[in-house]
Amino acid sequence: MDLGASKDHGLLRQLNLPQVAQRSPRLFRYASYFRAHDDLGRRSVRAAAATAAALLRESSIEPSDWRPRPRLIGGLSGRSGTTWLEQVLRYSLYPHAAVIGERHLFWKHEFIVGPERALAAAHAERLADEVQAFARFLVTDGFGPRINERGGITFGGLGRLLPRRVLLALANAFQSNLISTADPWRVYGDFYTSLFSAWTRTAFGRELPWISKEPSYGESADRVFRLMPDARLVVLVRDGRDIALSAVRAGWSADFAQAADRWAQRARPALAALQRAPEGAVLIVRFEQLCAQFFETMTGICGFLELPVPAQFRPPPVTERSSAWRQVLSAQQSRDFLHLHGDLVAALGYPE
Repeated sequence: MDLGASKDHGLLRQLNLPQVAQRSPRLFRYASYFRAHDDLGRRSVRAAAATAAALLRESSIEPSDWRPRPRLIGGLSGRSGTTWLEQVLRYSLYPHAAVIGERHLFWKHEFIVGPERALAAAHAERLADEVQAFARFLVTDGFGPRINERGGITFGGLGRLLPRRVLLALANAFQSNLISTADPWRVYGDFYTSLFSAWTRTAFGRELPWISKEPSYGESADRVFRLMPDARLVVLVRDGRDIALSAVRAGWSADFAQAADRWAQRARPALAALQRAPEGAVLIVRFEQLCAQFFETMTGICGFLELPVPAQFRPPPVTERSSAWRQVLSAQQSRDFLHLHGDLVAALGYPE
């Protein structure tokens, strides 16, 4: 089953016509006609929908047998330093590896529930509906407009990672694989990694090892290794008191107590999930250690990710100090924090 081929032609209804007009005038004409005359009984409309579906299937990516090991950077929560580590790797490792910043797909509801829904779809028709729904999500998330923080319209999501034709080709391959598999988790995982492999071919013209950074990887270790059993995951951890202060400064929380509670709510189950990860698949790195022993720690990270150690690392400026909480928190705030979250601080190896 290909994109646009469902009996109700739901994908064509989901297309963002103004953007389609910019990217493919011919597809815009067919999709507009279908939208204006939404009557499947008309032969002309069937022909328009079929032609639009064929246009969506134009082009494909040459298959590649080379599947690099997924290399991932995550954290126990936000504000843990993963963006800083991403920048270090980006500036230091090219041309040996490519680094992809946050795409947010891994934390999308449709991607989280997709494998379980596919497993629960006992009948072929129901599975086809699930596949088609996910394909529509990919297209609309990739090419639909988004309102940015300044109130303007941008085109974000997967559309910023891959060209439309490449993403649609991958989505078609994903649909075919999911319909014929007994292991939807592996299909979703292969699709996820294929996005980044396709990106290296598109952006650099050749296959490169890639590193994907999403803070949610550390919080979702169970799902990471079910989707990508051979992944290597570096998890950056940081003192929860510094994370809470950073969250307040960034406007994520109203006050320190609220920020600390939110950190603990995310970090506690994340740490438990990491303890269930396959042996040798996770490297936990303290942000404070990375700052204090930069070259040695970065050398260990590269070795764990099975990447060459560059002759020189290029760290961007560190904008937040380690252990800043010692100069900022009152004695009462420190006591309250340890009373509520002292076990988590101890489990992460931080001093009281």
